[in-house]
Amino acid sequence: MISLSGPVLKKKNAKGERTGESIIGYRFSGQYRSRGDRDASAVGIYKVKDEVYDQLSANPLTLFSSGGQLVPIPAANFLTEDDVELVNARPNSDDVRYDATGKFDIRLNKNMDIAIGGQFNHRQAKPITNSLMNYNRNRTEYNTDARGFFRFRHRIGGATTAADSDAAKKGTSIQNASYTLQMSYNLTNNHTSDPIHEGNLFDYGYIGSFASSENPVTGPVFNPITGELEGFEHIGNNYRLDDYTPSDINAPLTNYNIFVEDFDNRNDFPYFNGNRPQALMSIYGLHTNVNDIYNRVDKTENQRYQFNAKGLFEIVPSGNSKGKHTIEFGIMYEQRIDRFHVITPRGLWQIGRQLANVHFNDLDTNDVIGQIDLGGGNFVDQYANLAQDAIWAAEDPENRTDGQSYFDKSLRAALGAGRKEWIDLDVLTPDQLSLYYFSATELTNAQIV
Repeated sequence: MISLSGPVLKKKNAKGERTGESIIGYRFSGQYRSRGDRDASAVGIYKVKDEVYDQLSANPLTLFSSGGQLVPIPAANFLTEDDVELVNARPNSDDVRYDATGKFDIRLNKNMDIAIGGQFNHRQAKPITNSLMNYNRNRTEYNTDARGFFRFRHRIGGATTAADSDAAKKGTSIQNASYTLQMSYNLTNNHTSDPIHEGNLFDYGYIGSFASSENPVTGPVFNPITGELEGFEHIGNNYRLDDYTPSDINAPLTNYNIFVEDFDNRNDFPYFNGNRPQALMSIYGLHTNVNDIYNRVDKTENQRYQFNAKGLFEIVPSGNSKGKHTIEFGIMYEQRIDRFHVITPRGLWQIGRQLANVHFNDLDTNDVIGQIDLGGGNFVDQYANLAQDAIWAAEDPENRTDGQSYFDKSLRAALGAGRKEWIDLDVLTPDQLSLYYFSATELTNAQIV
C-alpha cells in the first residue's frame, strides 16, 4: 500500500517568497493485493497429483465391460487415495486486486476552489470450484470500477441588502452565500469467461472437422395405373460422415474420442462440435472431469453521468444572528446506461447446424446436376436441392416465406456459396463463423443469449 499527499504549488508573497498557503495540493493512495487462494481452508484441500492429472488428461476414459460390451467411462471413477494429495491452497484459484484513489485541490482565490478526483478498482479472480481435477480450466472473473468528478465551489461572502452598516443592523441582511457545481462519471465493468478462449465464442465448442458427404438416394417408380415397376429415380439425399480431423484448439477434449474407430455420423463421438457428453464429464455427480470448459461468457456494463448544482445563503433579520434562516436549493441531473448479456457459446454450433440449409425442402426436378450410377450401365438424373423460391415469396411477403434463415443468408454471403449449395457447418473453422451471422431472434429463441 502507498499513500502520498502534499502541495504542488504554494502561494508567494510580495517579496516572491513562498508562504505556507498551498494553491494546488494533491492526495494519492493505492494498494495491490494478491491471494493464492481466495478462500483458503484451515485444513487444506485435496487435488489429484500432477502425474495423475497428466495421465487423466491424456486418457480421460477407460473401457468397462457392461452387458458383454466394452463401453467408455471416466477413468477418474477409479481414483484412490494414493492418487490425490493434500495441499495448503487451492490450485489456480487466485485473487488479485488493484485500488487507486487520487485528488487535486486547486485554490483560485480565497473564495473559489476546484477539486478534481477519481477512483479506480480492478479485480481479477478465479473460483474455488473444480479444485480436485479440473482446476486448470477455472473461469476468470474481471471486475472494474472507475469513477471521476469535477467540483467548482464559489463563496460569495457576506453581501448585504442594506445600503450601509447602520441600516444592516436595523434591516435584513444576506450572508454566507455560496454555490457548488459538480459533475461526475462512473463506469462499472464485470466480465466472466474461459481464460483461454475469452471472447472467441466458436472456439468453446470446437473439436475438429467432421466432414460429411451429400449422397443421393434413389427409390422405385411405379406406374400409377398398373402398379408395375417402371424404374428408379432420385428421391432425396443422405448425409454420411466420411472423415474426422481433431483440432488443437481444444486438443485435450479430443482425447475423449480416442476409442471411436468406426463411425457413420458425428453422434458416434462423445465430443463433437457443440456437444458435451454430460455423463462422461461428471465424476459421481460430485466433481468435474479434466479439461472441461466453462460454457458461459457474460458481460455487464453500467455507466452513470451526474450533474449537481447547489446553492445556499443565510438570511439574518434585523442583524439578529440568533434568528437567522439558512436557505438551500439545487438541481440534479442523472443519466444511467445499463447493459448486460450472457452467451452460452457451445450452443452456437448446435443452433447454427439447425439453421443452415433449412430452406431445402425437396429436390428440384428441373435442375439436373449429374447422373446416378445404378449399376449394370443404368443411370438416372441427379437433381439439385429445391430451395424455396425467394422471388415467389417476395410476390406475397405477408403469406409466403423463402424459408431461409438469417444465419444461412449471412453464412452463404460470407462463404460465397450459392442458394442451392449444401453447406457442411462441421468442416468450417471457428474463424469462418461469427456471432453477427445470427439474428437477435434466432439467438434468443434458442436461449443462447
